[in-house]
Amino acid sequence: MQKPVRGDVMRYSIEQKSKAMATCRGNGAVSKNAIVPRILQELIYPKDGKNILDYGCGKHRKHVEILRNRGYKVTGYDFSLEDTEDNIGRVYDFVYASNVLNVQSDLDMLYQTLIEIRGCISHHGVALVNYPSGPRKMDMSVKQLETVLYDLFGHVNKLDVPGHNVWLLTA
Repeated sequence: MQKPVRGDVMRYSIEQKSKAMATCRGNGAVSKNAIVPRILQELIYPKDGKNILDYGCGKHRKHVEILRNRGYKVTGYDFSLEDTEDNIGRVYDFVYASNVLNVQSDLDMLYQTLIEIRGCISHHGVALVNYPSGPRKMDMSVKQLETVLYDLFGHVNKLDVPGHNVWLLTA
């Protein structure tokens, strides 16, 4: 697999995109109580002025809309949305991927996604990712995912969120 440099836009196969998009965010995953955006709001405040990227925002960009209405500076990116492709070539203070890792169809796609997320994190920035118990597009345990995270990120911190697998990452 080719390792991209910061700002490279990864190219996914049609099959990979199709499998990932087959699981559209349902009401629970895009509600105001979704775990990753909720944790984001506990870590930073609108007045902090941080630039935030919702990586894998989905075609309706619900989390982007909710957080913007609360005063956050949020930009969305989703490989299914052509008008968001330029957003992936920038760096952000905070990148979050809510219900994204679990829909990666294979290990190559997972690595591509995580490398792309890492490339969007500013020098002092962080990423917040989760790995819900379902649906999962590939057979990967939480421990196996954590090994991949340690392979790609400088610092990996699993947050103590009962019933959820959530990590805070730095490049």
